Amino acid sequence: ESQIKEYQTKRDQAVRETQDLRNELTKLQEDKNLNETKLNESINTIKQDSEKQIQSLKTQINELENQNQTKTNEFTEKDQQIKEYQSKLDELNKENTQLREQIERNQQENNIKINQIEKEFHEKQQTQNEFTQRTENLTKEFE
Repeated sequence: ESQIKEYQTKRDQAVRETQDLRNELTKLQEDKNLNETKLNESINTIKQDSEKQIQSLKTQINELENQNQTKTNEFTEKDQQIKEYQSKLDELNKENTQLREQIERNQQENNIKINQIEKEFHEKQQTQNEFTQRTENLTKEFE
């Protein structure tokens, strides 16, 4: 009887641990989804900002080309502005690339963590199943 109680205690502990792992897995999945949503929103915002800046640059280039016909001296100044905007655009593109790389790293880390938790969950579940089987066998032996 003490063995049965011991097995029941171990089984109950395994059940609690399994539930804790399930809860943790659920939370990690929710966190992952939230992070993915935030990252996607950030990427979309950056894309929109980049498109606006590209459009703005195109407009400015057209204006500069028109002014160039009559204002050659202003061309140098406007050309410098274009270079500055292009530099800003390059920086944004670089940041965008870095964000994408970070997103990929985060997704890989999350996948590794999820796989590890799933593995632990399955191991705990197997242990629980073994304890349950042992308890049933012992119960049958004592009957």
